[in-house]
Amino acid sequence: MADIGFSCRLQGLLKDTKTTRQQLATAIGVSHQSVTQWQSGQTIPDILKFKKIAEYFDVSYDYLLGDSKSKKPENERVMSDLGLTEGAIEMLIEAENFTDIISAFLENNDFMIFITMVDDLLSINPKGTVFERIDTDYALYKAVKQMEGILMAMIGRSEE
Repeated sequence: MADIGFSCRLQGLLKDTKTTRQQLATAIGVSHQSVTQWQSGQTIPDILKFKKIAEYFDVSYDYLLGDSKSKKPENERVMSDLGLTEGAIEMLIEAENFTDIISAFLENNDFMIFITMVDDLLSINPKGTVFERIDTDYALYKAVKQMEGILMAMIGRSEE
């Protein structure tokens, strides 16, 4: 039996990208049977094929091996240091036109008050209780109101 980490990651990547075994096989120059064997964990690819798979899916070798949660090596440290998900990091990268706004928001002292308030409101009732949905809606309403106050304060400061 080959490495389970690799076969699980390969299965996930095929599924997430809606790539067929045949498409991957054609792209990297192997038979679809080879991809099937890798996916089932019966065998593993040689190092050159492994490299081609990582390049095809645009993921790091560590991710493909199952040794990292981050698909991109450049995100690994941020995930580790800040506990952000890969999706959150990608969203911040996509929001590059808003970096001044995001930085100002994060640097604002009220940000920690806002985060603490949201955390407190969301922890009022444990998941699965009757009041969970009501409390979540209320927490979001309060969070939006708090955010509105922070943004208005930031706008006021920037106009001075």
